Amino acid sequence: MVAVTNHVGRLDAGMPYCLIDRADIIMLVAEKYREVAIFRWLARALDGVWVDRFNADLAADQMLTGSQISRFLLLHKELDADDGELTRTRKVKRGYIGERYQVLVDALYSGKKNQYIETPVKFEGGRSGVVAADLKIVDAKTYPMARRAA
Repeated sequence: MVAVTNHVGRLDAGMPYCLIDRADIIMLVAEKYREVAIFRWLARALDGVWVDRFNADLAADQMLTGSQISRFLLLHKELDADDGELTRTRKVKRGYIGERYQVLVDALYSGKKNQYIETPVKFEGGRSGVVAADLKIVDAKTYPMARRAA
């Protein structure tokens, strides 16, 4: 699961307590919220990623500057062991994910703004179905390589 935070209202204040013990959550937080105490606490508690700051830090290192996140998308479903995407210990099966979501990888590198995908899923009780979505591909802010003083 990915929690993307752009706005939290006062009614959502209890949400962090529900999510703290979830190991399957990645949280992306807009850099502009770094100064807000609740977001700093929530990002620390959930191993959040400050995407803009992350790219700026990579740009500062000559060997890592090419590793900046330039485009990303949010999957339309949670990765699931029942669908063969995770091991039973919740480790990602990278090879299988690469094959299953190849159309999304291709879309990220082709410059598309969105990509339609249909994914077969298995439900509890043994039933099968398909989850479909038109996923938005987002361009992230990247930074030029930082120059070091001589």
